[in-house]
Amino acid sequence: MGSSGINAEYMGVQPSFNTTQYISKRWYIQQQMNIVYLPESQNYCVNAKYTKAPDRIHVCNYANADKVNGAVEASGELICAYVKDERSPAKLSVGPCKLFRERALFYGPYWVLAYDEDEGYALVSGGQPTMYTPDGCQTGTGVNHSGLWIFTRAQVGDPALISKVRGIAKQQGFDLSVLRNVTQAGCTYYNQNC
Repeated sequence: MGSSGINAEYMGVQPSFNTTQYISKRWYIQQQMNIVYLPESQNYCVNAKYTKAPDRIHVCNYANADKVNGAVEASGELICAYVKDERSPAKLSVGPCKLFRERALFYGPYWVLAYDEDEGYALVSGGQPTMYTPDGCQTGTGVNHSGLWIFTRAQVGDPALISKVRGIAKQQGFDLSVLRNVTQAGCTYYNQNC
């Protein structure tokens, strides 16, 4: 139990998770935690596209640096994901595709904590939080075991929906002060292959 009185010892994930449906369309990130590979200077036009391959999922993360339609920061097909345990498909692992054979050593957690396709949202964490603050729990800020994201299917998120997902994160015990807004309005997304 953290000093906030919230138990973040076990973070629940989305039950009855359908990976195929989840990766079927692009996600637009509305809020995210600053971590080593996602500095606040890249909180513009951030989105993620997933493509199924026979034994893995290709992940393409896209962002603009410093401003809307600024320099493109895209992962291309360098990042892969897989479902670590079919009994808990909302707990994926993500890492460099070139290290897929060694994924047990080099991949980090990507947990879908809440997801509703009809409402068009997802709450994603870089695994189990390990740090406690007076306002709730947090993941790390490094490469693995880090991050918190609010995704929507809509490019520009509905403030009421974002507020709802923030409420879900708070109920899970997260410290919401780590979340930063991502600007999506006016984005042209230069690299649509990503």
